[in-house]
Amino acid sequence: KNITDVFQRFVLAGSHSLVHFEDTETRKTSVIGDPLDQASLEFSGWKFNHTSGFYYRTHSNKTTLLDSEPSRLWQIRTFPFDSNRRLSSAIVLVQLHNSRLELWRLTKGSPDSMKDLFEENCVDFESSFAAKVHELEIKGFRCIAMGAENLTASLIGLNLFPNGLSADLENLTVARENGNNLHRDEVEPLSPASPSKLTCCGLSCFDAAVRPSSTRVVKELSRGGLACIMLTGDSLDAARNVAEKVNVLQSKNIAVLDVSEHYSIGAESR
Repeated sequence: KNITDVFQRFVLAGSHSLVHFEDTETRKTSVIGDPLDQASLEFSGWKFNHTSGFYYRTHSNKTTLLDSEPSRLWQIRTFPFDSNRRLSSAIVLVQLHNSRLELWRLTKGSPDSMKDLFEENCVDFESSFAAKVHELEIKGFRCIAMGAENLTASLIGLNLFPNGLSADLENLTVARENGNNLHRDEVEPLSPASPSKLTCCGLSCFDAAVRPSSTRVVKELSRGGLACIMLTGDSLDAARNVAEKVNVLQSKNIAVLDVSEHYSIGAESR
């Protein structure tokens, strides 16, 4: 499938767990949640309508809207980032420019976790995907992979909207109540027996800039006889880039240890 910039921005606008608050006295709004989600929503160009409770795509008068392009979305159920799965997902109802309604699952997460969930649409997909991630992360970018699956004709869609897709308040309320009964495994199937049908929608990249003072602080600590160790949840390539910039990593000889998540200290002696 040809993924357009418009569709990618739609995925960014819908795949988050942000909460919007509006002060009834000042009428000022605030957004609570992951700073990366906030940055993604801002970049997407989509806005939140507090009165009606939906997100809408902003555009200039010069923009030509295609009938098949998304124009509004309602979040039905969100699954916040899970540190074990390294994923987050959202089920959203989408209104296209031609007023047609569709239901989509939007998922994003670490490239390592996401690559096995994508439908491979070409022979060398896995190697091409890995090469692109490596290329970006070695430059210091933090990469998050994005995927989408059309659930309009799925069993999930039928369970959420038993009377058919609708954006009226009553049906949205029913869909959200039904969505609360969904188990995460139904939305993010990790079992080989239940293959995912996610379409790869690209990578969202964040410039993880190093603080100007970091190199100086590391140097002063080392001069004081203290060993500096960097702990991070980022990928190896992104971590190496930062470690080299702040002089935590100076040796050209690097050993990569792949340790099982079930490993515990002392296990080798039992």
